[in-house]
Amino acid sequence: MVERHNRTISNYLSMFVSENQRDWDKLVPLFLLAYKSSQHDVTGYTPSMLLTGRELKLTIDVLCGSPSDDSGTYFRLSSDRMKTRFDKNSQTVWLYQPQRRKGLCPKLQRLWQGSYLVIKKINDLVYRIQSSPRSKPKVVHIEG
Repeated sequence: MVERHNRTISNYLSMFVSENQRDWDKLVPLFLLAYKSSQHDVTGYTPSMLLTGRELKLTIDVLCGSPSDDSGTYFRLSSDRMKTRFDKNSQTVWLYQPQRRKGLCPKLQRLWQGSYLVIKKINDLVYRIQSSPRSKPKVVHIEG
């Protein structure tokens, strides 16, 4: 379990660490706070709740107060509807492009680039993607 947890930390840090990888140690506490206060799909609880029997009090909770159960349900339904509407109109993807740079830790290097907007589905395996409206589109194969 510890190895899986460390791999999860490493994967998330690689997404947010700077190009020179000198700030990874400052990101660990922020990631751990986010990880411990996020509800996990498998258990339905946050790691903080499972470990200590209570939820973490975040700054936003102190400033605005915790939402009641009814409002949480309303916000979840509203959020799900907005997500469904957004997903129908656009599809964003990440492009897997591992590039090893000499002198940097390979575990913290970014393996994914993105996000890209899918412009056109050419066939089941080939797509045209674009990172921004002004950038040049790329044609990519989804299996490599």
